[in-house]
Amino acid sequence: MKSQRTILLILFVMAFCFGMCACSKIVPSNEIEQEENTPPTEGLSIYDANDNLITTIEHYLSFFQIDDGFIYAKSLTNSTGINSKVEYIRYNFSTNEQTTLGVIDDWAYEASYDTFSVNNHIYLLITTGDAFNFDESKNYLYDINLIDNTMTAFFLDNATSPYNSMTFSDNKIYISMPGSGKSVVNIFDIESKEISKLYEYTFNSENQSGDTIRHITADESYIYLL
Repeated sequence: MKSQRTILLILFVMAFCFGMCACSKIVPSNEIEQEENTPPTEGLSIYDANDNLITTIEHYLSFFQIDDGFIYAKSLTNSTGINSKVEYIRYNFSTNEQTTLGVIDDWAYEASYDTFSVNNHIYLLITTGDAFNFDESKNYLYDINLIDNTMTAFFLDNATSPYNSMTFSDNKIYISMPGSGKSVVNIFDIESKEISKLYEYTFNSENQSGDTIRHITADESYIYLL
C-alpha cells in the first residue's frame, strides 16, 4: 500500500468541538474539588486466573497488560495535575521484577483511550504542564521500547488541547490534535522516527467559521476524521 494514504473526511464538528476545547480552560469548582480530593495513587492487587495474588502495586491512572507482564504508572510527587512527576514501570510475571521505563516531569494528562502496541513498542499521548491552560501545556508522543526498556519522547506540533487521538496505518501513526483556533494532523513514521504535518485546519470563534477535528481512526483503506 502506498505510504501516501487517502484521507476521507467524514464530518467536521465545529461549534461542539470548539466548545469542548474552550471549556478545558474553565473547570467547574465542584469538579476541581473532586479531583483534588482523589488520592493520586491507590493500592492495586494483581491476581492470576486461579485467584492467587501475584503482587500489589501503587497504581496511578495508567495500566495496560503486555505479553509477559504489565506496565503501569506511579506518582512520585503524591499530587495530581500541575507539576506531577509520574514514573512508568514494567512488571515481569516470570521474574517478579519491576523495571523503571522512564519518569515524566510536569505530567498533566495521558490520552489512555488511544494507547496501542506495535512491534514491541507501546505508544502514548502525554500532555505536560497545565492541561487547563493551553498556553502552558505541551503535547508529546511517547515511545516505550519493550526490547530495551526505554521511554522516548517526541514533541508534537502544539495545537494546545490535551484531548488528542491517534491511529495506526501502513507503519505510520496519524495523530489528531484539536485546538480552540487550530487543529492539526501529524504523521509519525515509526521507522525513521520523524514527525511531519499532514493537514492543518483553523476555526474562528468570533464568526463560528472554519473547521476543527474531534477524533481520528483508520481501516485498511482510509484515514477517517471526525
